[in-house]
Amino acid sequence: MSEKIKMGIAVGLSLPDPPPDSKYPIQDLSVDLVPEIITNKKNIDGTDHFLVKWKDVEQLSYVTESVANEKFSNLVYEFHRRHIKWAEIL
Repeated sequence: MSEKIKMGIAVGLSLPDPPPDSKYPIQDLSVDLVPEIITNKKNIDGTDHFLVKWKDVEQLSYVTESVANEKFSNLVYEFHRRHIKWAEIL
């Protein structure tokens, strides 16, 4: 029984153009918001931020990558899974 295992390597991210900073505030999560989906990633003043769509809130806002990884790592994982380009090596 011979089974081939496909292997790949991440070769980059395919992200849409980020919206202007002034349109979306940076959220400090001082209010109870439930994240729905991460829509984009952008470096703001040297720190990576995710643009988050919140449940029952029209206004999207940025959160730092470190906060997103701590508070809702499953959405960070799904964001990267949707946007990472893979190259098959076997």
